[in-house]
Amino acid sequence: MNDHEGIVALLLTKGADPSVKTKHGHTALTLAVEKRCHGVVKLLENS
Repeated sequence: MNDHEGIVALLLTKGADPSVKTKHGHTALTLAVEKRCHGVVKLLENS
């Protein structure tokens, strides 16, 4: 697990809402896919 995955995992366990969108309509999942952060994508898909 890298730093990004650890932070995302912590935020999700503390109740962060992964469906929140940016002002441009992106979610954490769409951004993780764009950046090819495969571990973060898995965490978000399983949340």
